[in-house]
Amino acid sequence: MPEAKTLKYKNVQEYILALAEDKKWQAGQRLPTELELVTQFRLSRNTVRQALTALEQEGLIYRRRGQGSFYVGQNGKESKKHFLIGVIMSQDNYIYTDIIRAAEKILNPAGYHLLLGTSSLSLPKNKRDKNGDVSWDTDGFLLEPWNPEMNEVMQNLRAQGTPYVLMNWTSEDPQTPFIAPNDVAAGESVFRYLHTRGHRRIAFFGVLGMQPSDNRLKGLCNAAEAAGETIDPSLIRCGRYQTSEEMKSDAYTVTRELIALDKSRPTAIFYFNDEAASMGYIAAREAGLTIPQDLSMIGFDNSMLSCAVYPPLTTLEHPKAKIGEMAARLLLDMINNPATCLPAQMLYSCNIIERGSVRNLE
Repeated sequence: MPEAKTLKYKNVQEYILALAEDKKWQAGQRLPTELELVTQFRLSRNTVRQALTALEQEGLIYRRRGQGSFYVGQNGKESKKHFLIGVIMSQDNYIYTDIIRAAEKILNPAGYHLLLGTSSLSLPKNKRDKNGDVSWDTDGFLLEPWNPEMNEVMQNLRAQGTPYVLMNWTSEDPQTPFIAPNDVAAGESVFRYLHTRGHRRIAFFGVLGMQPSDNRLKGLCNAAEAAGETIDPSLIRCGRYQTSEEMKSDAYTVTRELIALDKSRPTAIFYFNDEAASMGYIAAREAGLTIPQDLSMIGFDNSMLSCAVYPPLTTLEHPKAKIGEMAARLLLDMINNPATCLPAQMLYSCNIIERGSVRNLE
């Protein structure tokens, strides 16, 4: 009987290893559940667990409580992973809820959890308990390099061999992977959209030194130049802000200033995001103007705010979910296949969501 029992659990072991070879499993591949193996082999749960324990002791699989068993991979490095991903992003960027949610849908099934921070001070380091054992560390990072100190962070991560992917941001370095909107092309599409509707005095409100905002303005100006026109420099209003509250307050003030230009005021304002546009709505109404009859407005992000204002805001679709999902997939590939994974750089287009805040002047 003991020999028969040994044969049974050996059969389970051999099946799992053959399946890994046949399906060309990558490191981190989830195994069939205990219940699935019990049903397939018509064995007791104890026998299946014995097989999994033996594979784990041989370093061929690893198990995580509440998540199941996972294949180590032929390089045997999987057991060194900590299954934590660091996410560092700007504190006030409201689009990151959707980005992180999409990333979690990819990372959680692979056994990973996210650690969130808002600055380089949040960078996780090895923590040791009372016995001196390392209790946690990170296997990779999803980053938004919104301030200069993040450049040093990326340099340090690269020197350490820790993989990272930029989200919502681009880099001219061909070795830096990023997933981002095509902000320049988005700005160009805004100009063409407004220009074909008769708008010639187009204003822009954004954040100086913030790459997505700078690139949207660049696209706006590029398209104007291609059409033989220019964006009046006096209608470009960009400032530096420490918080989103500062930015929103200035969006209100700038809109009032643009309205006060009276006959030389813009016919349309392009706000770099929907939060700023929502403050423009307040400023316009307090000045007695009607949107879009007296002033047209267009935002960016297609956030919940764009439908909370009246009339609903014409805006651009930010590919939030696509960025989160693809950044997570790329980071997993960099972690599991460091020797073969290339530093991909991807830009997503942003479609205009037409609602009721832009008037056709022609």
